[in-house]
Order: sequence, then C-alpha cells, then structure tokens
Amino acid sequence: MIGTYGDVQWTRNLRAAGAAELRFGDRIEPVTARELSHEEATALIRDTLPRYVARLPAIWRFFTNTLVRTVAADMRRDPAGAAARRPIFELRATMDAKEAP
Repeated sequence: MIGTYGDVQWTRNLRAAGAAELRFGDRIEPVTARELSHEEATALIRDTLPRYVARLPAIWRFFTNTLVRTVAADMRRDPAGAAARRPIFELRATMDAKEAP
C-alpha cells in the first residue's frame, strides 16, 4: 500500500497500529502492516510497480498511468526520491476473512 500523497493521517495511523482491516463488500480481511525500508521502497517503485502495471487490463493501465502522471510523476523520474517522500507498506493477511456485522 503506497501513501501516494505522502505521510498523511492514514499512513501515520497504520504505522502506529501496525495492523488494519480491509473491507471487500461484506468481507473483512485483517492484515498486519510493515513499512518498507527506503531501499525496499525504491526497488518496489523502480522494478516491481512498472511490471505490475504492465500486466493490468488496458483500462486499468490507463487509469493507473494517468494517476501516476497526475499526482506522482516523480515515481517514474526519481524512484529513490519518491520512496523518501511516500511511505510504502507491505500488508499481510493475519487470519481468514470474516463477514462484516
């Protein structure tokens, strides 16, 4: 999960809690969160993200590329600088999903 707009309230909350719940319709997925080191975040932006976006269906590639050009152009130009300005978290499921109350 990338803090596209930098170190904002949700990134500070996730960092402090170290865990969250993701909601998918009526399903809730508990996750733990680990903030990536600068080196890990740089590698993700430089190496992993472009390959991930390239595999998306055309409409999602268009949307993602437009979003990056609009709010995060530095992710293409300067991955290390972008990683320094944007918290990036690895999320891992902690248990089976449950239904929302």
